[in-house]
Order: sequence, then structure tokens, then C-alpha cells
Amino acid sequence: MKRLLLASIFLCFSSSALANLPFSTEDATTIGNKNFGLDSEFEFSHTQQLKYNNFSFMLSPKVGLIEPLEFGAVIPFRTVVPQDSETFTGFQDVSFYLKGQMTKESHYWPAALFKMSLQVPSGNYYKGLGSGGNQIGFTFAITKTVGAVTMHGNIGYVIVGNEKNLALHNYMIYGVAFELAITEKLKLLNEIYCQSITVEDIGFVEDDSLAPMIGLSYALTKKVIANTYLKINMTDQAVVNYSAVGTGLSVVF
Repeated sequence: MKRLLLASIFLCFSSSALANLPFSTEDATTIGNKNFGLDSEFEFSHTQQLKYNNFSFMLSPKVGLIEPLEFGAVIPFRTVVPQDSETFTGFQDVSFYLKGQMTKESHYWPAALFKMSLQVPSGNYYKGLGSGGNQIGFTFAITKTVGAVTMHGNIGYVIVGNEKNLALHNYMIYGVAFELAITEKLKLLNEIYCQSITVEDIGFVEDDSLAPMIGLSYALTKKVIANTYLKINMTDQAVVNYSAVGTGLSVVF
């Protein structure tokens, strides 16, 4: 049960912060007025101590409302293959978000954005597919381009509903991400993303979950971007560390 609980906790934490693929760090851009977009992502991860493989698939539709506002949803699906128990699969907690650009980028100042998100307990908590309660997130992000490098940074706070598990607590999110334009279509991606987590009664209390990521994105067309990445989650508590590889596709209609 502890393994499933840990799987549930850390998967739900990571999915609540989903930004533009393949980053977890939010950026200060929106899809644009009356545009519709669809992100999709497939990820394989392995946790050595918990001894399970994880296959995740995510769809994220989004739409531009008025010029500075974007509304979207995150619909994740997961299959977990433990080494010592039965495989289980299903949809996880679904998230909805609304974000708005506060200021546009200028020569001297970065673009700024504020985002609100709601993660609802639609996943099966007892299978490790859901957190068992609502999560409400608030994120502030900035974006600045200097030459061939675009930089993103965010800080946020997530209020965790713990209706089914009193061990869960609110947590902070913070991250920085970089995009280096190698050619007109190809970019090198790098990110360091952190979550300050406090969880009681499952073996640790108060830890920073650090997840470095390196990847590539390629613009197939002006409205279709493919990406691939490698991510390693590291904490002082080895029981929750994992490595992941993934690929995704972002389309704007």
C-alpha cells in the first residue's frame, strides 16, 4: 500500500504543474486569441526502489479566449507495471487551468503571466491513480528572450486537499527552463524543476524534489512542434527517485 501511495503522490504532484511541452516550468506565453491547441505526450519512467515501470499518456486541449487569456485541461492516462504485484491502469486526476498574460515582453523587461489551476480527484486513489482530493494551484511566471536563448522562470503554491490522506500537505513549485535555438527549427531544451514537498507517515518529511531535464524540440511546421526528452527526479529520499524518457507533439489549429 505504501508503494501505491507514493506512486499516487508523486505522479499527482508532477502532473499538476504541466506547462508547455515538454517543460514542467510554466512560461509567460498564451496560445493567442481564438486559437485552439492540442498537446500530447507519452512517457516511460522507472522507479528502482519502488520496483515498478510506469507508462503515461497525456492529452491537453487548450483554447485562447480573449487576447491575454488561455483556458485548458490536462487528461492523463497511466499504466503501472510493478515487479511484485498486479498491473493496473486507468485515468488519473484531471486538471483544468486558466492563465493570463499580465505584461508583454519588451526590450528590457520580461513577459509576465499568472496561472490558476484545479486538479479534481477523478483518478482511483486506491490504485495509486489519484490524490484523493482537490488541488488548487497558483503560479507566477516570466519569459525573456536574449539572442538565441529564451529563458523561463516560475514560482507557485499548491493547496492540497487531503480528504482521504491526512499525510498530504500543501507544497511550493519553482523552476527555470532554457531554450537554445540551434537552427530556425531545432532547439535544445534544458530545465531544473523543483517541488518542496512535506508528506508524513510514509517514510519522509519535508524534502525538495529536484527534476533536471534535457531535450530537443523540432518545428515540423509553424503550428506543429515535436519534442523528446530525458528527465531524472532526485531527492534526498532515494525511495522516490525515478528516471523518465518521453516524446510529445504540440499542434495549434
